[in-house]
Amino acid sequence: MAVTGAYRPPNVAARAGLPTTLLVRSQNAKGCVRALVVPSRGIEQTLPVTGETRIDLGVLEPGTLEYSCSMGMYTGVITVT
Repeated sequence: MAVTGAYRPPNVAARAGLPTTLLVRSQNAKGCVRALVVPSRGIEQTLPVTGETRIDLGVLEPGTLEYSCSMGMYTGVITVT
């Protein structure tokens, strides 16, 4: 996933039943978009302005995981199939 002024793409696909790591690439990210929150997994990660961050999501069940910035202005979904 890429982070600039928002999260791109806003819908990320993942496979169920496998250990999953979300690779986030920040490029000149500023403001609240740097604070990635995945509430259902208890994740609150501060991203660098520019660089890569790996976020361990664990083994996922089928369904969806919502994520957002710390203020809830920028959102997205991880669709697990």
